[in-house]
Amino acid sequence: MAYRNLDYACRYASDQSRRDKALGLVNRFNASAQQMLAQAHTAYKAGDYTEALRIYRVLVCMPKLPVAADARRKLVEAEADPAVQSALREVKAAMLYDRIELLLGGWTSEPPEGEGAATSEAAPASGSDAAGTTSPATETNAAQTTVPAPATEPGGIYVIDPASTDANKAPAEGTRADCEDDLVLARQLGQKDRLRLVDLLQAVCKPYPETPTGQKAAQFTQRLMDDAEFAQYYKSRKVDDAARDHFSMGMLYLKGGNHALAREMFDKTIKEGPDTTWAEQAKAQLATMPKD
Repeated sequence: MAYRNLDYACRYASDQSRRDKALGLVNRFNASAQQMLAQAHTAYKAGDYTEALRIYRVLVCMPKLPVAADARRKLVEAEADPAVQSALREVKAAMLYDRIELLLGGWTSEPPEGEGAATSEAAPASGSDAAGTTSPATETNAAQTTVPAPATEPGGIYVIDPASTDANKAPAEGTRADCEDDLVLARQLGQKDRLRLVDLLQAVCKPYPETPTGQKAAQFTQRLMDDAEFAQYYKSRKVDDAARDHFSMGMLYLKGGNHALAREMFDKTIKEGPDTTWAEQAKAQLATMPKD
């Protein structure tokens, strides 16, 4: 917008002095843009693709600038370059993992589970009321206060397959493949916080499995799941969560008068979580529903 206004001033200035002043500002504007373009080229050659593409995008947003065409050409080139895209995916994965490390440090500085966590333990983790039925409002609040993991089958998680070729490769120098320090902190957590940690790690290793940080997150997950007691806890909680979600959807369909879909969701609840309280509630609902 500023460049457009200056260009307009150059064209339609009322006298030569104003035109010369506007032209001087335009030249300074172009010189600054040229410097930005040079900085972007330098960052690109150095492998700092995130910074380079940020500058290119800024310049492209000013199409009146002579350098805009060059910036647009570099963006197109970057989109077609697998090395650039791979580096950008690693940057995104690393940013997510950095957040996990910050959270992990905060969790381990809090009182251990059972000391100060009794109040949260007393409340039903599934969001059910005293009668055992689920409140849709509670379900909504729960969804807003937790970080969702990528969709998996109940208890299913992404880890590096020990039999795969990639899993047996030595980590490349400079990668984030060593998760030992984080594992020491994770072992100080209670079961509930470890479950939250695994869900967060899955949000890194599932969308970015080929990146060094994605592999680190997968290895971290695998080390956590080597604890048989925690692995069983994780699986049972995920089964319970899936059954709860199916039952909640069934209740919503039932209240909306869609008995066919309600019956389908109740059947799914029973099938996927046969040993959960949600399955018992689903059976009770099916028993009261009219026959087709």
